[in-house]
Amino acid sequence: MIEIWSEICRDDTLSKITSIVTIISLVVAPLFFFVKRWYDKRSERKMVSKNLHGELQDALDALDDKLHPKDFFTLKFPRDREIQYMNRSLNHDVYDSLIFSGKINFLRHDLQQQIQDIFKRIKAHNKYIIKTGEMLVKDKGNAQVYVYYERLEYIEKILLESIPATMKKLAKDTKIT
Repeated sequence: MIEIWSEICRDDTLSKITSIVTIISLVVAPLFFFVKRWYDKRSERKMVSKNLHGELQDALDALDDKLHPKDFFTLKFPRDREIQYMNRSLNHDVYDSLIFSGKINFLRHDLQQQIQDIFKRIKAHNKYIIKTGEMLVKDKGNAQVYVYYERLEYIEKILLESIPATMKKLAKDTKIT
């Protein structure tokens, strides 16, 4: 063993080996760094998509009158106008977290815009639920409350149409199931 080691050192073989290892390291290390970074971003993008997909499904479920019949109301207004709405607040914690952390940027811009539009409507829905509750307690005959109920019904119709389409795009874009 000592003879092999002395032979390596004497022929300048060790210096050649270290040169080769150094050259390989200079090529492999950055390559490894960029591949790992690409993989991490891809994984995080998938996690963001899954979380958003789950929150959108929760909103869709919250608007389902079959799942929550006690929270589904039909109001009769003057001139035989009927308004239906769900008296439930919709969750937007995951979305807010992704906005504040900047991780929403892992999604394509057009998909980000669709998701932002949905969550703006979800937040407006929640405000109208609070506002109508406050107005009904204060003044049952207030005509303004009817406008809020009409807006609730309108927002819910848009959400029930836009959420499933956006969920499909989100799932397709990041290949989540």
